[in-house]
Order: sequence, then structure tokens, then C-alpha cells
Amino acid sequence: MRDLEEMMAERGIEVDHSTVHRWMIKLLPVLEKAFRRRQRPVGNSWRMDETYSTSSQRSPPVWG
Repeated sequence: MRDLEEMMAERGIEVDHSTVHRWMIKLLPVLEKAFRRRQRPVGNSWRMDETYSTSSQRSPPVWG
């Protein structure tokens, strides 16, 4: 919130972080509802892009 306050101040708009917090409380439920409506369905199967090998030492991922 303070980052947004600073960004707005750089553009000549003075806003307190508590005001930004009130905006967030008011607008986040509206945004969440809009994003949930646009959410795509997810299937039951997933593709794996990474394969990890197991050994006694910590190993990096093996890309397949």
C-alpha cells in the first residue's frame, strides 16, 4: 500500500496509505468476482515438465 502511495506521489497525487487500504477493502471483492467469472476450467490430468531424480545428495532438476 505504501508503494502505491509513493507511486502516486511521484505523479503529483498525494494519498495516504490508509486511503489506499480502504480502496483495497472496497475494490478487491469486486475484482475477485470478475476474475472468478473469467477463470478457465481445469482438467483432471496435468503434464509434468520437470523430472527429479532421487539420490543421497541434493540434485538439480533433470529436464526431460
